[in-house]
Amino acid sequence: MSNPIQPILAKKITSKILVCETDKDAEAALQHFAEKHDLVPIRIPNIAALPRVLSSHIDLGGIFLSETYGSKDQSIEIARRIRRLRRELPIFYRTEEPDSDKQERHKITKEFAGSYTLKQMDHLKTLVDKYIFNTWYPDTFIRRIQDISVTILENQFLNCTAEASLPYLVKDNIIYGKLMTMIPIESDWCRGFMVLEAEKSEIREAIQAGNTYINPINFDDDFRIISSHISEVTNLIWGGLKNEFFARPSNDMTLSQIPIVINHHHDSSGNGSNNEGGHISFGTGMPQLCFKYIIKPSDENLCEIIIFEKFIFNLKWSPDQFNEELQAENQLMETGEIELF
Repeated sequence: MSNPIQPILAKKITSKILVCETDKDAEAALQHFAEKHDLVPIRIPNIAALPRVLSSHIDLGGIFLSETYGSKDQSIEIARRIRRLRRELPIFYRTEEPDSDKQERHKITKEFAGSYTLKQMDHLKTLVDKYIFNTWYPDTFIRRIQDISVTILENQFLNCTAEASLPYLVKDNIIYGKLMTMIPIESDWCRGFMVLEAEKSEIREAIQAGNTYINPINFDDDFRIISSHISEVTNLIWGGLKNEFFARPSNDMTLSQIPIVINHHHDSSGNGSNNEGGHISFGTGMPQLCFKYIIKPSDENLCEIIIFEKFIFNLKWSPDQFNEELQAENQLMETGEIELF
């Protein structure tokens, strides 16, 4: 096993946004806005590509749509199409003037998270904070998730190194790959789920190459064996996080649950046919905290393994109750002012 590497750390969480604009001045203004407010813009210059992009496996936090995208009449229909394909994503609608809303636009106000003009960027910031960054994740919490996860992944995937990408938020419900494990989080300051998602073929290749603790000689490509490995990884990561963050049991005597819907053959077009996209709904519009890990085998002939780790605190989220003493202790350990012995 290689030496663990330091994950990439971020002081703030990012979120990818889809920008549907044709006005160059507006694009420049939104680019500046995105850089200032931790958003990663993705541009679609060709309207015809919009349905394919929305149906793809791109994690998104929201959509920035202009009334001039196509034409003023087309933009209304485009908004309706977006809502049919990705109902969970907030749409921020740019108008030319505050009073330019016509009666037809008022009829579909429910399609938008809100509207704005280029002269109302402060208002846009309020909308983004409300519909995308409406949660707060302590820096220590983010950092330790990455530290623990990278260590476990390098322990469980032999002859490999693991890299953590920057954390980000998504509002969509797309499942990556065909393998998904989910474990509940129960604590006095938060309740929800931790999810790991991966591709079956990538895990299979790692097993066949001897890069796991599963004996490749006895491996017969059983889906249950492949699933058991990602389940073990999930349990180990969960164990490390539980000991550090979720050890204090919930004292709420009126615990509630909400339905969770999982569909690995979700057809976002609504036609009822199966496609490659999976779908999971936690019954809330709260953004999911996401981490992407790239596991690189030392053998360059083997494919990289991509694992997505997601947290959704759909039942309780009270970061103000987060253990501040634990944060201070971790910071002192990292600076070498205190140490375990």
